[in-house]
Amino acid sequence: MADNLVSLQYAFIFDRRLAVADESAGDHEKLEQVLYFWPQQTSAFQQIMRVSLCCGLLDFSRSFSGKPSVDGVQMEEQYYTFYECEPEIWMVWVVRNPRKLEFGGRRGVVLSKTKNMRNIFTPQTLREQLHSAHAIYRLFHGSLRSSIAPGGDLSVCLLYTSDAADDLLCV
Repeated sequence: MADNLVSLQYAFIFDRRLAVADESAGDHEKLEQVLYFWPQQTSAFQQIMRVSLCCGLLDFSRSFSGKPSVDGVQMEEQYYTFYECEPEIWMVWVVRNPRKLEFGGRRGVVLSKTKNMRNIFTPQTLREQLHSAHAIYRLFHGSLRSSIAPGGDLSVCLLYTSDAADDLLCV
């Protein structure tokens, strides 16, 4: 029965300005853009794969609208929620096994056709939670950008501590 519950599978924050364009870069270099990743025991390969997927989705949506305009993506057994909390800094939650999603349509609310409609959440609810977490973080710590690059200079980025990211996601 626990497998049928909606649950947070991954939570991560990445800074697109810190991305490495060199495809021959090692895992350590590719992970520089990842400011936080939960669960922490996730392999470097999995982290890079998830962040790369998100970057690809954002780039794909940018090709149509001129800006990354994706709020969420429904996969087979996961729902990805995106929130650009600061310019080029993205917070992402990956929810496992969503059972019922509500989308606005021309005729009002349209429900997705998924199996076992027991668990209900809306994509907007997930985005609101990400927004609230970031707002509380800013209240106590200031911007994420100033935490990783004081004065805006990305060439002297500080090591982002997981304690600060824990503060952000565990509010």
